[in-house]
Amino acid sequence: MDPMEPQSPFNSIKRTLVVAGGAVFALAAWVATAEAQVSVFEDPLDTRPGAPGAVIPAPDIIPAPEDLRAPNAVVQAPSQSLTITLVNNTPEEIIYRVVDHTQERYLAGNESVDLADIPIPASLTFYTTDGRLLTADIVTAADADDQVQLEISGTTLLTENQSSMIVQDNGYIFLQ
Repeated sequence: MDPMEPQSPFNSIKRTLVVAGGAVFALAAWVATAEAQVSVFEDPLDTRPGAPGAVIPAPDIIPAPEDLRAPNAVVQAPSQSLTITLVNNTPEEIIYRVVDHTQERYLAGNESVDLADIPIPASLTFYTTDGRLLTADIVTAADADDQVQLEISGTTLLTENQSSMIVQDNGYIFLQ
């Protein structure tokens, strides 16, 4: 109570309304906040299958390599198998593997090996034992539809690093 304020019966009523009004406002604000809060046990998007207005996030679709870029080479393999000549143009030993068809094998530096009758689609992975960067080039023979030569060289550029060759069933070959 302010000693400078004149005493009047209306002042006490005015003070009561201000206090009561503040309480009503605080109560209304509390109710609005309580209704806006979501329990940790509730699903705010209601993503349950069949729920009314269910919001189901779309799965991430990974595009096929041919949708992102042109193939590095194309081979015609009427027999659905391929002969891959792997050429190691580095002085380092390379570890290679045809996924689902061979175990890891070693190829000495400056050597080559023929991998015959590899069914397509196929994936060939390769790397050095010490983790050096590699790059690859594909050479296809004009007179042989089902032969591919993969020449592996060293590189110092991370952007040129490659460690696999993918042959799709349509004959598209991609280096990655």
